[in-house]
Amino acid sequence: MHIILVHLGKHFPDHIFDCIEQIRIFNSAEECSVHLLVQTDNYEKLKTNEKIYNFGNVKIVNCDLNKQSLHHREFNKSSHLDRNYRDGFWHLCAERFFSMYDYLYEEHLTDVIHMEYDNLLFINLEKYLNLFREKYNFSGGIVDSNTHCLASFMYFKNSDALFFLLQFMCKHISYFSDEMKLLGAYCNNFQMYIGKLPVLTKEYASKLNCDADRYCNNIEDFNIIFDGRCIGQYICGVDPRNEPGDTCGFVNKEVAFMADQIDINWQKVDDKYVPFACGVQVANLHVHSKDLRRWMSNRN
Repeated sequence: MHIILVHLGKHFPDHIFDCIEQIRIFNSAEECSVHLLVQTDNYEKLKTNEKIYNFGNVKIVNCDLNKQSLHHREFNKSSHLDRNYRDGFWHLCAERFFSMYDYLYEEHLTDVIHMEYDNLLFINLEKYLNLFREKYNFSGGIVDSNTHCLASFMYFKNSDALFFLLQFMCKHISYFSDEMKLLGAYCNNFQMYIGKLPVLTKEYASKLNCDADRYCNNIEDFNIIFDGRCIGQYICGVDPRNEPGDTCGFVNKEVAFMADQIDINWQKVDDKYVPFACGVQVANLHVHSKDLRRWMSNRN
């Protein structure tokens, strides 16, 4: 399988190294390649960085050199997403999907996981490859409310799966203030192109009065849950730029289920720390606080 990490913008966040190190704890270089898409300035800094190559099978990609699709050019011309906040954060969060498509199309990659690089991965992806292929015709994403789909962890079968999303984004971008709501609308309206990854067990969906069809999709097959944001925010806190100080225990009220109402704990599996919630393993943690090293599986 392939993991795509995309960073657009000038400042290079060092926790990307922690994200890749955690990937390698559960996924060997032989099983899983990592593709880090960055722009020219960061590419020049990273191309001779021994640390990142020591992880094995990591490819640094200068996405400025990839031929931009028509949709990519159209999006950059017409997008009304905020380009000022934090060096264009909201615009770049959406543009990353266009950069990823350009690369997937050029390289003919299949069975791709997109991860946001403030996530920690706790599963071996090869173990679930057939499930991703069988259960998701094109793509799979994390839905945690009626309106939001999170890009913290997404599966794409190939570049075609992304193409459908880009078409939707170009047509509807003016109606949304961020890519989470845009993805949410895509997920609500085009279920033939994107399926839902499980975020709750059916037992907890019943306890919390949540829609099992929406939040427990394929849970019996995977027997793991995926974290869009709320579990990671509850365990690890939120970005200190948003809320200074120790914010561990933060409860995100936008989510359909409150993290403090879920049984969450850490267990050691094969001498590695792994988070559990709702009685099953958590596949990924969205470490919104960016303090990834504190919560890695190989911590002391």
